[in-house]
Amino acid sequence: MKVASSYWGEPVVIDEVEVHVSEDGDYRAAIVRRADGLFCIYTRLIGGWHTDETPVALVYEDCEPAVGIYGTVEDARREVRSYLDTHGAKARL
Repeated sequence: MKVASSYWGEPVVIDEVEVHVSEDGDYRAAIVRRADGLFCIYTRLIGGWHTDETPVALVYEDCEPAVGIYGTVEDARREVRSYLDTHGAKARL
């Protein structure tokens, strides 16, 4: 779990369940368990994960999850695949 700040400056605990990176390394999508047990997705254009030097603790700093709440990890995975396909990238699942 990671702790980040929300837009309102409040600490938010981030419980990453899975992290998916596109084959080209440009996009990152993390499935995160919310406090209520449901799941959401955080996305990030990273411009090549091999060269991204952002500390993991700062990945979620001042960012909000993508629109959507999912009841299961599998539902969230389908959305991650769709997100990466929309951006012309394939997920490494």
